[in-house]
Amino acid sequence: ANIKTTGISHVVVVSGMHLAIIMLAIFWCLDRLLYNKYIRCIISIVSVLIIYAVCGFTMSITRAGVMFIVAGIAPLFNRDNDSLNSLLTAVTFVLIFSPFAIFNVSFLLSVLSTLAIIWVVPFYSRLINQRFKIDSKLFKFFINTFLCCVFAIIFTLPVTIKLFGYVSIVAPITNIVISYPVMIALICNILALIISALPVINFLGAIFLYIAGICSKFMVYAVNSIANLPITIAVLPQSFFWWSVLLIISIIIFM
Repeated sequence: ANIKTTGISHVVVVSGMHLAIIMLAIFWCLDRLLYNKYIRCIISIVSVLIIYAVCGFTMSITRAGVMFIVAGIAPLFNRDNDSLNSLLTAVTFVLIFSPFAIFNVSFLLSVLSTLAIIWVVPFYSRLINQRFKIDSKLFKFFINTFLCCVFAIIFTLPVTIKLFGYVSIVAPITNIVISYPVMIALICNILALIISALPVINFLGAIFLYIAGICSKFMVYAVNSIANLPITIAVLPQSFFWWSVLLIISIIIFM
């Protein structure tokens, strides 16, 4: 209940966010250790398929998986990967093979929030940076995280109003507080699994698991504390559906 109230279901439910963190870590390692566009493509596709098999073919994972497969294939044709084109390719791919995905809540929320993050957020982030001349990387991180949360909530408003009737007010705050711990916990778990498979240094895996445990306890504490605030959600009537659509259109027109 607290997870729903604080708007971080995407952290607990296996989603595109988890696949994104894992794939970005894989790309980071490949680009620095062994950059070969053919090997990069094969490893990215195999990694996505393995994660598919482990997590199940959920709509959110499928959307993210196709995007990363496109990112792996693009260099083979000497083309730069474009996130927006990758997203639209993923949507097209999913709807061709599963047309009724258009009614799937997970798919709609995943696509709309991703659209906001990769298309809308960079525009407004650049606008703020140019206007206020922000140099601090930490400050930029907090601004980008806040913008990601706010625009993801706005772009998914039509779906949440139609299906749930409420929106989390504290979601941006919660996501800012737990964003780094989530990433650290997931990466530490991955490192622990890899290290535990190595005979000589497998004992070091316990250190990474301990760090992941600390991050997890902090996340639980933060979520429960924020969920106990006097006001956490706003109950919205169905009439707000069209107002939310108008708000999204206004944001895009301004861009």
